[in-house]
Amino acid sequence: MNNPKLRFRDDSGSRFVDWQKVSFGKTFSFLKSSAFSRAQLNYRGGQIKNVHYGDILVKFPTILNSCCNDVPYVNPAEKTEKYDLLQVGDIVIADTAEDLTVGKAIEISDVSNNIIAGLHTIACRPQRKFANRFLGYYLNSKAFHNQLVPLATGIKVYSIIKSEIVKTRINVPCLEEQQKIANFFSTLDEKIELSERKLEALEQLKKGLMQKIFNQKIRFKRSDGSMYKNWERTRISRLFNFIRNGFVGTIAPHYTDKNNGIRYLQGTNIHNGRISDNIEYYVTKEFNQAHSKNILKHDDILMVQSGHVGECAVVGNYAGSNCHALIIMSNAGMCSSDYIRFYFESSIGKRQLALISVGNTVKHILASDVSKLSVLIPEIEEQEKIANLFLSIEKRIDIVEKQLESLKQLKKGFMQQMFV
Repeated sequence: MNNPKLRFRDDSGSRFVDWQKVSFGKTFSFLKSSAFSRAQLNYRGGQIKNVHYGDILVKFPTILNSCCNDVPYVNPAEKTEKYDLLQVGDIVIADTAEDLTVGKAIEISDVSNNIIAGLHTIACRPQRKFANRFLGYYLNSKAFHNQLVPLATGIKVYSIIKSEIVKTRINVPCLEEQQKIANFFSTLDEKIELSERKLEALEQLKKGLMQKIFNQKIRFKRSDGSMYKNWERTRISRLFNFIRNGFVGTIAPHYTDKNNGIRYLQGTNIHNGRISDNIEYYVTKEFNQAHSKNILKHDDILMVQSGHVGECAVVGNYAGSNCHALIIMSNAGMCSSDYIRFYFESSIGKRQLALISVGNTVKHILASDVSKLSVLIPEIEEQEKIANLFLSIEKRIDIVEKQLESLKQLKKGFMQQMFV
């Protein structure tokens, strides 16, 4: 039986007929793709748009509208007459990738703009009737993609050729069930897109407010409506007890398991201003005691020293851990650690950190240089208001990120159960 685990029923509640297995080679005809490089494309304008394989892999949605701003134009000087214009329902497959995402496909849903398939793509036209958007979802399902993986050749770069892809088979339900499946996943995609737009709007809000607040174009006021004192420039070493480099020796001999060890934080644990819950390393209690100067307190700041230098997180619930990153040890009441974290996330703070970063291939910073930096500091009450504003925005970002991840996992689960 070629039927999936989850199926739709018709409007009367009856089961649809069984899915039919058909040959890819007999179901599609191939179209002529172009080989224009990025240098031959632009986003300003032109007569013909071009689907580049790299965009299929990392940018384009499963169902592509030719009006999408992310689809580049072919430069007017290039000749395009010999390439087939795509039609609604055509499929474009990325035939090359650096990993096993090779074979990712898109379905063309609109041709308001003339559009052709581009570099490293296989363009296909169905030779039988399919419901709109069904093929786009089916050809990206694990059920179909698992057939492509053994056909891919290469070591560092994987490729699939037409003579191999024609050997695959696709399972096809009746048109009515195809349309129900396509509508279902389209609705899920709309919800995912809405969450992505919400997330982008919140991130832009945070970025915009950071620019205005740390340039003092927006100021908070006291509860009685009066202004706080002017901000002062103060050396950071005067605001915190210590600024020191994290442990820099060989740590491997001191690793232990989670049940018997103390968390060991690294710069790689810091992501978007927070410490990831996925702590990879734990060290012995003896090591922790021997290096007690690197033990973290609740309001200490952890700063990435190498790579994405200057990215910060307030330790919070990870107090008591040892670490391999720069430590800014708090001095209660002198300065808000959250304020300093957001300060260094702002464009002003980033510029200051960039000036003290050293190294060619990989940038790094030292505690001695960070301690000499002077930062703009308002009164502690205004600091806390600024920090609380950005913390509230980040809380909303967290909620939307979780909703988005939940929707993506839901779609992934349905894709596995609704296609064979």
